[in-house]
Amino acid sequence: MPLIRDDKVWSGARLGVWKIEESEEFFRSELGDWPVLLERCKRVKKPQRRLELLAGRYLLRVILPGVKERDMGVSPKGRPVLKNSFLSISHSGQFAAVAVADRPIGLDIQKPDDRMEKLSGKFCGEEEAGEWSRYIGDRAEALHWIWSAKEAVFKAYDPGGVDFKNQIRVDIPVAKQDGGFRGRASLTCPGGPREYLMYYLLVEGIYCVVAVEDEY
Repeated sequence: MPLIRDDKVWSGARLGVWKIEESEEFFRSELGDWPVLLERCKRVKKPQRRLELLAGRYLLRVILPGVKERDMGVSPKGRPVLKNSFLSISHSGQFAAVAVADRPIGLDIQKPDDRMEKLSGKFCGEEEAGEWSRYIGDRAEALHWIWSAKEAVFKAYDPGGVDFKNQIRVDIPVAKQDGGFRGRASLTCPGGPREYLMYYLLVEGIYCVVAVEDEY
C-alpha cells in the first residue's frame, strides 16, 4: 500500500498522500460499500479520472478509518464535503492527496509544469515572484510553490471568485518541519481579510501545499 505521507500538519488538520500504483479494479473492490461513488464512476469516461476519483476516496478511508459514504456530500460548487469535518482532495499525475481539518482547509498538489513561467503573470506579481525566487534559489520552483499555495487558499475559501494575483498574498515560509516548510498567507475578501496557516511539502517531485484557516 503506497501511502507515502500521513502528516499532522497543524493541530486538528491531517494530510495523506497516496502514490497510485493499484488498478481501478482494486479500488472498486475495496470501495464496494460505496455504491453512489461506483455508480458515478460509470459516467466518467476518462480512465485516469476514474482512477483518481476512486483513489482519493480510498485514501480518505485510510486516514479516517470508519468513514462511510453517507458521511460524504457535495457542495453547491461541486466540491466533496464531509460531515462534521472540512475536507479537500487533490490529484496530479500518479498521486492523490486528502486533507481533513476541524476548520476550513484547502489542498493542492501539482506536478512540474513547463507553462508555469508563461502563466505566472496571472497569479502573482514580480515582487512576490522575486521574493520567493531569492528564498528558494530557483524561479521555476518558486512559481510552482506560489501557484499551489494560492490554489490551496482558494480551495479553503468556499465562496470562490478570487483574483489570485491581487487578493491572495503568500508570505515566505518561516520554519522547517518534518521535511516541509511552514508559513502564512492572507486573502482579501468581502467581510474582511482571512489568514491561513500554510504547509509546504515536496513529495517525489510533486509540489504539495495545505492551507488551513487560522483560528485567531
